[in-house]
Amino acid sequence: MAIEFRGVRFPPLRDLTVSAPSGAVIGIIGEKGAGKGALLRLASGAATPDAGEVIAEGERRYIGPLDALQLSPVNLLLIEHSLAHHDALVRARALAGIGRLRSGGSTVLMVSHELDLLQSLCDEIWWLDAGALEKRGDPREVLDAYRGSIAEKVRAWGATLKSPLLPVMRRGDG
Repeated sequence: MAIEFRGVRFPPLRDLTVSAPSGAVIGIIGEKGAGKGALLRLASGAATPDAGEVIAEGERRYIGPLDALQLSPVNLLLIEHSLAHHDALVRARALAGIGRLRSGGSTVLMVSHELDLLQSLCDEIWWLDAGALEKRGDPREVLDAYRGSIAEKVRAWGATLKSPLLPVMRRGDG
C-alpha cells in the first residue's frame, strides 16, 4: 500500500481506516467540513493524528489550490482543488502528467468538487461525510450515490422555503 490510514482520529476525521495502493488515482469527495483537507494534511505529513496511524511510503508532495502544478515523479501526490484554477491547456497537461505518474507507480489523492473530472480520472472514490468514510469504490457508483445524497438535501432545504423552488432550480425527478 502506498498510504494507509489505520483508526485515524483528527478532527473532523473519526476512526478512519482506508488505504490506497501504489499507482492509483483516488478521488476524495464530501461536503464542506467532511474532513477532506484534514485527510490530505495527515497524508502529507504536515499533521499527526490524535489517535491511530498514517503509514506512507516514500516522498510526498502536497499541491494546494493556488500552488504551481509540480507533477514530477513522487511516491504520493496530494492535490487539493488545484485544477479548477487553471485554463483548459494547463488542465490537459496536468491530466497527462497525472497519467504518467500513475503509470510510474505514484499514488495520487485528489480532493475536488469537479465530479465529472473525478469520474473520468480516478480509479476509486472515497466519499467522506462528517469525518467518516461514507462509501468507497467504483467512481460511477460512489459519485451517483453522492449526487443522490446532495439532491435529497437540496429537496429537503427547498421544502423549508416559503415559496417553492423556481423550475430552473429543479433537477432530475423535480
